[in-house]
Amino acid sequence: MDVKINKTVYLFFFLSLLYSVNSFSLFKNVKNYKGKADDILKKMTTEEKIGALFIVNHPKDLSLPKNTNPSGFLLDSKVLNKSRDELEQSFHELQEGKDPKLALAVEEEGGKYVSVSSIHRDKPFKAPMDLLFEGGKTALIEEEEAKIQFLRELHININIASIADACTKKDSFIYERTLGLNADVTTEFIQESIGEYVEHKFTACIKHFPGYGDNNETTTEADTRDDKVLEDYLKPFKAAIAKGIPMMLVSNLIVNIVDKENPVSTSKEWNKRIFSDMKYNGLLLAKVPLNKTIYTPIITNGYELMLTDNFTSSVEMVTELLNDKAINQTDIDRTVLRILQWRIDYVSFEEEEEEEANYTVIVVVSGVLSFILFGVIAFLLYKFVLVKKGEDEEEHDEHEHDEHEEHKEHKEKQEIEVGAPSDEHKEEDTMSTLEYVVVVVGVWAILYVAYAIIVSIFFDD
Repeated sequence: MDVKINKTVYLFFFLSLLYSVNSFSLFKNVKNYKGKADDILKKMTTEEKIGALFIVNHPKDLSLPKNTNPSGFLLDSKVLNKSRDELEQSFHELQEGKDPKLALAVEEEGGKYVSVSSIHRDKPFKAPMDLLFEGGKTALIEEEEAKIQFLRELHININIASIADACTKKDSFIYERTLGLNADVTTEFIQESIGEYVEHKFTACIKHFPGYGDNNETTTEADTRDDKVLEDYLKPFKAAIAKGIPMMLVSNLIVNIVDKENPVSTSKEWNKRIFSDMKYNGLLLAKVPLNKTIYTPIITNGYELMLTDNFTSSVEMVTELLNDKAINQTDIDRTVLRILQWRIDYVSFEEEEEEEANYTVIVVVSGVLSFILFGVIAFLLYKFVLVKKGEDEEEHDEHEHDEHEEHKEHKEKQEIEVGAPSDEHKEEDTMSTLEYVVVVVGVWAILYVAYAIIVSIFFDD
């Protein structure tokens, strides 16, 4: 009997362990629910959703309207030119109570575009071209790592870089910001550079899709490149997409071979190429003028985030488009949902990781306590129910007739030899085990329900 009962106790120790795993699953489900972008979306007003379509370009300050917020800011010296302590304090006040956090972006390419390191670093970051010739690819990657660490220390969470334009002509306006080399070398750099950003879960926004290349006039003129040249210029961007780049700035070029009428930033054909043909699943960022005719295709085509120089006017304009049914709520919701998910995954990731660490502690403690609890229950039931019952049976057996005792010993000897209990004791043991199972499973079920109710009350928004 003792052997059989001990096996049952072990069984319920296993059940308690299984319950611990259940508790882990339960808490993880709650955590995932809290972080879902669609839950946040449901609580947003239409005005808040429209505001989330924009990042404010070069604001004078970090003040926010009352009824809606942008998804973030692209900062320059107007905001950044203050002491490090003052800057961190202003960022802290801005982000307080925001869920998810706002994007705080800069253009820290190196060279002439050093909006932060020129103010808050002893030596501004060097241009990629200079680094490449001074120290090769190793120097380039070390500089990218230093940028990530530097920006993160300042609580900046997006770098509108790296430059993925392949350019070899010195008279091109983009030349000094590139490596100055062909698409293959540029692709190698982008693979390594973006790999660093993705590994550190820091948003890099590569630019300027699909690449200005050797265009030497403006950022908007019609481009007459042919298929072969286009595919060459696209190589660095495809490499970044393969690495998992979460954000890409599209240009306002008109590339005749793809779409003769519309710039890349508003083109439905380019949208199809990016998302369907190139399998990109990140966000697109477009810098476009304040214009209803431009906002309409951007929102309907799915060009997600827009840079705006006038946030209030942009929100009013999109609201008018919605009221006039030039755009629909479904398009806005679809776009904002993706923006929110990106902000949760990349902009708020430090807070999410801290929250996840807190949940992990809760899960571990809960699992250990539940395991101990069921172990104690199993032991108490074994000690005070089954063992007590066994002791009573033994006392009764001592008072039986010697002839019956001899018969009992004979049957026990048979059990040992054959490996099966006598019919009489088999029935008693079976009843004891069943009682044990019923009691422990009953307690287990009650505790599980109570546990689920407590979690739903205290952890479910």
